[in-house]
Amino acid sequence: MYHLEEFEHGFDVTMPAAFNAVDTVCAAVEKFMREHDMTGKHIYEVQLGLREVMSNSIMHGSLGNAMHNIYFRLSYDKGNLHIRIRDQGPGFDWRKALSKPVTPLQENGMGLKIIRLCFDVLRFNEAGNEVELIKKVP
Repeated sequence: MYHLEEFEHGFDVTMPAAFNAVDTVCAAVEKFMREHDMTGKHIYEVQLGLREVMSNSIMHGSLGNAMHNIYFRLSYDKGNLHIRIRDQGPGFDWRKALSKPVTPLQENGMGLKIIRLCFDVLRFNEAGNEVELIKKVP
């Protein structure tokens, strides 16, 4: 089930852990950013990083089970775009993943590097099944 609820400076989404839902959420994020006069560069970076995080939530957190939900929250305050994404999976060892060296020729493991390039802040909850992202936007 897909459910979007707007509030004054953002919105919440409950979505199935399915790739087609990512497109719907990304379209809502782009619409929100354009309505708040954010630039194409910021929109591109947020879209790229979001697709990576949400794909990881679907493939790794939910193991591709569309019966699981992903919870998404976007809010905007004082030049900061805040995003939280939580899945129903068991999480992962994000400390180990963040400290692992990444080389450009790897087939896997580039996702966190991409996310870190797209957002100014990347934080996980202790379990590793919720991520907080912050993008500073003028």
